[in-house]
Amino acid sequence: MKKLLIIFFASFIMMEGCGGVEPDGTENNKPVVPEEVLDFNVESLGLTGEFNKIIGAQQDFSVDFFKSVAGWDTHRNVVVSPFSIMSDLAMLSCAATGATHDELVKGLGFADFSQEMIARYFSTVYAKVKSDTAVVYNSANALWVNSSLATVKQTFADDEKLGFNVDIKYVDFVKDPVIDITNDWISENTAGLIGRALDAGPEGSSLAFLTNALLFEGKWDIAYDGNLQSHFTNINGAVADRDFFIGPILSGYNIKGDNHDDPAVIDLRYKSVVGNAMHMFVILPPKNVKLPDFIQSFSAFKWRELYSKLNIVDEENAQEAFLLPKFYNTYDLPSNVCIDALRGNGISLIFGDGAEFAKMTDMRMPVSKISQKAILQVDKSGSKAAPDTAADKDISDMYVLDKRMKSYIEVNRPFLYMITDSYGSIFFMGTIVR
Repeated sequence: MKKLLIIFFASFIMMEGCGGVEPDGTENNKPVVPEEVLDFNVESLGLTGEFNKIIGAQQDFSVDFFKSVAGWDTHRNVVVSPFSIMSDLAMLSCAATGATHDELVKGLGFADFSQEMIARYFSTVYAKVKSDTAVVYNSANALWVNSSLATVKQTFADDEKLGFNVDIKYVDFVKDPVIDITNDWISENTAGLIGRALDAGPEGSSLAFLTNALLFEGKWDIAYDGNLQSHFTNINGAVADRDFFIGPILSGYNIKGDNHDDPAVIDLRYKSVVGNAMHMFVILPPKNVKLPDFIQSFSAFKWRELYSKLNIVDEENAQEAFLLPKFYNTYDLPSNVCIDALRGNGISLIFGDGAEFAKMTDMRMPVSKISQKAILQVDKSGSKAAPDTAADKDISDMYVLDKRMKSYIEVNRPFLYMITDSYGSIFFMGTIVR
């Protein structure tokens, strides 16, 4: 039985930035939240209101997929890109037919939408983020076809290029140095951050494999302070010294823990020059709830509810601050875990011998492998040109904890985070447990 391998390599870095001033000199310090939080502002995407449902489905799938992965790996820092996986599975649905297609789009939550509408959603969101010159965003897809065994139908190739910007590349899986060729492509499309992702290539009997490279570099919208050393209690109860950065909370919820049943939420916005800011949301569970238990009780509906409760203030009136640990994490998502998570979402036929991808090729070929490698770096915002001496200061002397600040929240125990665009699509989800 011929096989189709799917390999996703999602890589992104959040770098240090230089404050919140636009090129025209105006300030850009206020987080933007859609006026109607549960009805995301998709009209500004140039899409119809029906795409609210697509964004909701994307959130539902993302949270459910992440819950499965995080439930499997509770003692390591996890980061995955459900948006990347969804994008390429949606791309694969363009090749699927019959029950394979129906189950795939249903598992993604897209059963009520046409293939054209699905492709338009992903291509438009990609284009919108990529148009922002304040961030570096690159998404590249390639379908590698075994030239000695298969060809791809031209209509499929044209549709994929138009909707998902997929390059169709033919290589001989036996004669050509497939590993080196693919690793070079991955390195090129992740700015060298992932230099060698593949250690073993596809079998000579495999028909094709699919790769996705995703690079995101963003700067915080305002400058934060650091370095500050404090304690972080790991998932196993061990206490370790960590470097933190610190800043005013301009958008958040339940920072003082007044609602004991809800988590605290901190909204950190990335700089944007087109008003389409990406956000990182830090979600700290209630003190009496362990992170794994919190994640398993979490849902996209709960996230939308929390999002609707965000309180927004301007920088001059900020009275609360956060302390967040710096972290750098590389995470390899095992294929079996990824496949199990997809099966949990009702996607299984693509892995069986009866998988139908007749729009791509007349040959039967199940998906045999899905992998993802993600890299995440989170640090303080601000210029690195001058030495950072904040570590020599007491907390009470920090700029962001001056007389205006009445309280602060220290994220000093395991937490959940997510990266979204301003319309609600979840690009990345992760945990920091140590």
